[in-house]
Amino acid sequence: HYAKGSYLLGCFLAGVCFCTDHHTHGVWNTQVKRLLQWLMRLFFACTIGFEVPIKNMGSAKVIGHAFVYLVIIFTKLGAGIFAFPLTKREFMKIGFSMVSSCELAIII
Repeated sequence: HYAKGSYLLGCFLAGVCFCTDHHTHGVWNTQVKRLLQWLMRLFFACTIGFEVPIKNMGSAKVIGHAFVYLVIIFTKLGAGIFAFPLTKREFMKIGFSMVSSCELAIII
């Protein structure tokens, strides 16, 4: 407050002060780390979730794109028919490997 700095500068200086204290490091690992995992999940879910324009989800353009992606996913899943030996396990392994391949991830 007196130096007219930001809150981030205060967080940085607090980290610098405690970085060599082994007791504080132990407390961080046992107490704060578990809570931090859930807070990080919540933070990222909210920051990404609040960016989704919910009002546009029912538009014809969005539904059309969703249908195209669904067709792509089922087509790639169907590639499991080429598995050898053709068992359910091998079919699913090949099919889901194709679904998660790069082309679909780039489009989405």
